[in-house]
Amino acid sequence: MKSKTLCIDFIVVDVASAYNALIGKTTLNRLGAVVSTAHFCMKFPTSEGIATIRGDQKLARKCYNETRAKEELRPHPGEKTEEVQIGQEVKKNTNIGANIRVELKQELIKLLRENSDLFAWKASDMPGIDPELMSHRLAVYSGSRPIQHRRRKLGTKRAQVVEEQVHALLEAEFIREVKYLAWLENVVLVKK
Repeated sequence: MKSKTLCIDFIVVDVASAYNALIGKTTLNRLGAVVSTAHFCMKFPTSEGIATIRGDQKLARKCYNETRAKEELRPHPGEKTEEVQIGQEVKKNTNIGANIRVELKQELIKLLRENSDLFAWKASDMPGIDPELMSHRLAVYSGSRPIQHRRRKLGTKRAQVVEEQVHALLEAEFIREVKYLAWLENVVLVKK
């Protein structure tokens, strides 16, 4: 049997889930694993050769449906909320309970306004965060060749959003520009 042993720290959470475990990119990288979600398959090298783990289409669909059903169980405010401006600028707002006693509401708003500098409204509000805290790196083998994808043009609005986001991340020094001779990948926008 082809296998590989790694020591991995897991966070154990007492919550109903459709999954036995969630394995992150760090573990997949340590395994040297290649994952194909389209084929429900993962391959990784072992001392006996390449190990292959295959998924089950029906089980995956069941897990997906169970997860979608559980999204409705996520916590939501138990009562009505109202938006309160806590910063100097118009867009610096947060929500608080609408049914809070008047004295408590005034104290809470005062506290939020006094500490509004603790809120990060955009990437440039968080400069100098140590990359050891959080850092994203592409796991690329040093000898691999970049693949040039066909360029897809974004619409005007999307291109403007990308430009603004990239500028904000550059300004906060969260990303840096790297120049390649060939086009590598298209930008994909994902709404929160």
